[in-house]
Amino acid sequence: MTLKPTPTWQSQGACKGSGPDQYFPHPYVSHAQIVSIRAVCEACPVRRECADWGIHHEQLGIWGGTTDRQRREIRRKLGIILDTPKTERLYNRRSA
Repeated sequence: MTLKPTPTWQSQGACKGSGPDQYFPHPYVSHAQIVSIRAVCEACPVRRECADWGIHHEQLGIWGGTTDRQRREIRRKLGIILDTPKTERLYNRRSA
């Protein structure tokens, strides 16, 4: 698997310094937890860049306030297809 380069805007994110577990929650976390996580994104100065990155590069986690499911829907509407590893495709079938 090839690692993606780290985008330069990430150093400006409101989530900088937060643990990654917060933004890559287990598929069965509560709605309240997701709302709390996404609240950090609301005031983030690089929210748009982060959401765009998530739409084009990330299958899992919260990116720019968008959830896995929201990004899948955006990709479907825009005709974006990600080249994802098999494990991520299996995860998405279970969490869809």
